[in-house]
Amino acid sequence: MKNKQNTERRQHKRYLPRQRAFVLIDAKNNGFDRIDKMSKGQIGIAAFKSKPAKMGRILEISRSGLSFSYIANGSDETENQCLDILLADENFLLPKLKFKPVKTSDHEAETPFNPLAMKRQSVRFVGLTPRQQSKLDYFLRKYTVSDNSTSGKQAQGNG
Repeated sequence: MKNKQNTERRQHKRYLPRQRAFVLIDAKNNGFDRIDKMSKGQIGIAAFKSKPAKMGRILEISRSGLSFSYIANGSDETENQCLDILLADENFLLPKLKFKPVKTSDHEAETPFNPLAMKRQSVRFVGLTPRQQSKLDYFLRKYTVSDNSTSGKQAQGNG
């Protein structure tokens, strides 16, 4: 009897951000109320002051979820399971997206000289409002490019 390999099919096409896009997990009172009027420095300060449980760079994103890299800081647990997508260069914020973790794994740093341990987390969005879905679709159209290297099959853990 042959051993069948379980391969999951992606629900939605994956995209790569055109520029650095960030995720803030469980940010407290993020202070981005008027992000369209803020400088990049002010956005950075607001992100820091929000004291996120995790902050990382988006590696890939789709309508159903995303994966991001972050500095390993001990616990992988989060309280509220909400994330904000932030694109400071474009003054773009998509706040309070509910998610469920899919997979967390070690992640190789972009440079071999990085002494920090990095992780990669994949998450699946849950319960998005129509407004959030619309803004996510806008983000995908305007700020991403197609990830042709992974179309078709789903990379394990990338819901």
